[in-house]
Amino acid sequence: MTTDFYKKIKRLQSDKGIRTIDLVKGSGISYATLSRWKSGERSPKLSTLVKLAKFFDVDVGYFAESNVIIDRMVEQNYTFKELAKKLNVPVETIYRWTNSPRSIDVQHLKRIGKVLNFTDDDYISLITVKH
Repeated sequence: MTTDFYKKIKRLQSDKGIRTIDLVKGSGISYATLSRWKSGERSPKLSTLVKLAKFFDVDVGYFAESNVIIDRMVEQNYTFKELAKKLNVPVETIYRWTNSPRSIDVQHLKRIGKVLNFTDDDYISLITVKH
């Protein structure tokens, strides 16, 4: 079974147009390591998360913690670009919101919740998340 962590990597690759060979060459992470992450056999070290965050130009928190927006995107098979288009905002805004959920204004939070089918607990987790 593919892990959520690996799905996040694949989502970034897809959104940013990065092939696996480019990920391997650019980040120094081997194909074998990617395969172990995919299968759930291994989890990345913090130093590797930092490498990946720099490579993809995202906050390390994108990989290191659960994020209800990203979790729902993965569950419903949305890419960052697709969600941005659906919400009529730039994709960079979606990246910012996933990195800092408390920066989302109430109107957008409601729209995101409607698109991603948030539960009450999802809203609560976004409101109480500490950054």
